[in-house]
Amino acid sequence: MKKNIILLFVIGAALSGCYYDNVEELHPYSNDIACNDTSSTDTLSFNKNVKWIIEGSCGTSGSQGSSCHGSGSVPPLTTYAQVVQCVNNYNFLADIKHSAGADAMPKGGGKLTDCQIKVIENWVNQGMLEN
Repeated sequence: MKKNIILLFVIGAALSGCYYDNVEELHPYSNDIACNDTSSTDTLSFNKNVKWIIEGSCGTSGSQGSSCHGSGSVPPLTTYAQVVQCVNNYNFLADIKHSAGADAMPKGGGKLTDCQIKVIENWVNQGMLEN
């Protein structure tokens, strides 16, 4: 009987430590205005709407394993200023859209979703606000 109680306790403890990361739960703001058009009254910002896309797709969250733009890359995409510089000085929007003749980004990671691309494009069109 004592072994059964201990076994139930161990199983219960193990199961209580498991959970599933869900992007919608981790970043609830990302879906609020994610795919609105640029005429929307909702203002997009880097910190609220774009940063999580860059971190999750371009390697700025510290994982260099599959990243293209970690802190050691040129150009890096680890800060707001670096992303703005990339947008201004490179074919950033064409690259994330996988346009003909562009350097498809993210490299080797597949294309961003249409919604993610639209969020970034709308953010650029609204003036690339930081907060």
